[in-house]
Amino acid sequence: MIPLLAQSSLDFVGVTTVEPLAVLLAMAFAAAACLAPRRYALVALVACACFIAPAQRVVVGGFDMTFLRIMVGVLAVRVVVRSEYRDLRAGPVDVAVGAWALVTAIAFSILHGGTAAVVNRLGFLYDVVLVHFIVRALVREWDDVRALARGIAVVALPVMCFMLVEKSTGRNLFAVFGGVPEITRERYGRLRCQGAFAHPILAGTFWVVMLPVMCSLLRGSHRDRLLGIAGIVAATTIAWTSASSTPLIALLVVLGGLGLFTMHRRVRWLAAGGGVGLVGLHFMMQAPVWHLLARMPLVPGSTGWYRYLIINEFVEHFGDWWLIGSRDPSGWFQWGLPDIANQYVANGVNGGLLAFGLFIAAIACAFAAVGRSMRRPDATPRDLWLAWCVGVALLVNVAAWFAVAYFGQAVMLTPFIFALCAALPAVAGRPLVLCTVRGRAGNGTPFVRRLVGPAPAGGGRLR
Repeated sequence: MIPLLAQSSLDFVGVTTVEPLAVLLAMAFAAAACLAPRRYALVALVACACFIAPAQRVVVGGFDMTFLRIMVGVLAVRVVVRSEYRDLRAGPVDVAVGAWALVTAIAFSILHGGTAAVVNRLGFLYDVVLVHFIVRALVREWDDVRALARGIAVVALPVMCFMLVEKSTGRNLFAVFGGVPEITRERYGRLRCQGAFAHPILAGTFWVVMLPVMCSLLRGSHRDRLLGIAGIVAATTIAWTSASSTPLIALLVVLGGLGLFTMHRRVRWLAAGGGVGLVGLHFMMQAPVWHLLARMPLVPGSTGWYRYLIINEFVEHFGDWWLIGSRDPSGWFQWGLPDIANQYVANGVNGGLLAFGLFIAAIACAFAAVGRSMRRPDATPRDLWLAWCVGVALLVNVAAWFAVAYFGQAVMLTPFIFALCAALPAVAGRPLVLCTVRGRAGNGTPFVRRLVGPAPAGGGRLR
C-alpha cells in the first residue's frame, strides 16, 4: 500500500524528473561516495537523502531509480570494485533481514499479482538488501561508526538551517526539485516543515533516529564532543520544526534510552520488566494496552487515536491477513483506510504472518547483536557507550514504527540501523591474536611479554 501522506510525491511516480541542480548535487555526492575514505563514504548517502527531494528520478523499464537509489547503486559498485566486502560474514541479523525482505517480496507479488507488483517488490529488495550490504561492508571498526557519526553531524547543520528558513518564511526551498509542497503545510497554526523529505513526520523521525548515533561523540576528543553537541542541537531543532508528535515522542525515547546507560549491565532485567509491565497494563486497563497511543498527543491535532485504531483493527482482522497479507484493508473501517501509518501493520498487510514474524525476529537479533558487542571483555568504556547509542537508535525506530510506516528517503533507515547493529559484533568480535614481545629492561634483565589484541579488520598480524 502507498501511504496517503505521500500523495504530493505520487505525481512523479513512473515519470522521469530531472532538474539540473539536482544532477549537480547528485554528481557531487557520487564523487564523494567514490573518492572518500571507506569510513566516510556512507555520509554521501545521508546527504543525498537530506538534500534531494524524492521526485528526482530516472525511470528505466518501469523501475523508478530515484537519485537516492542511484547513490545506493554507486556505493554498491564501489564496495564491489574495491573488494571492501572481503571477510564479511553473515550473522543472525543479516539472515533475518534477508529472509524478511524476501518473504515480504514474494508474498506481496503473489497477493497483488501482475508486473507492477513484481516491479514494486524488486524496488523494495533493492532498497533493503543493498543498503544493508553497503553499510555492513563499509563499517568494519569502532572508529568507522564514530567517523559516520561525525559526518552525520556535519550534514545535520545545513539541514537545520534550511528547516529554520522554511519555518520563518513558510516556503520550502526544496520544492524546486518536486515531490514536496512549495507552501509549507500548517496545522493548528503551526508550520510543519519537511525540507527535502516526503513528509514532516519523516523529516523529524529521520533525524531523531540519527541523534543517538551522534551522541556517541560525547565520549571522545574535545572536537568530537563539540561536533556531537552541534549535531544534537541540529537534530532536536529539526524535530521541533516538523511540529509532529512522532518525532517529539521519539525524542523522549532517546532521552530515556541514553539515561539508562548506567544500568547497561542489567538491560535484560529492564527489558523483561518493561514487557511484564505492558502485559500487566493490558489486563488492568479497560482498553487494550495499545490504546495508550491515543493518550499521547504532544502537539495540537495529533492523530494518536487513529494510530490506536489501526492496531486494533489489525488485531481484530487477523484472519484477513495472516496467510500472505491483505489486498485491501480499507474494508476494515467504515470510512475506509487510506494510510497504514504503522510499520508493523504494514509488514503484516504486505506479507502476512511470516513476514511480520521475521520482521520482529530481525529486531530481536539486532538488539542481541548490540548486547553481544557490549559483553566483549576487550570493549572499552567508550566502545560500550558507542554500542549503547546504536542500540538506542534501534529503540527509537522500534517506537516510531508504531506511528509511521516509512516511505520516501526514510525507507533507508530500517536497513541502515539494522546493518549498524549487525556490524557491532563483527567490529568488537574480531578474533584476538597473540603477539610476543622480547626485550631487556633498563637494568639489562631480559623479559618476555605476551600482548593480546583484536586482529585488524582486513586481516594481517598484530604488530
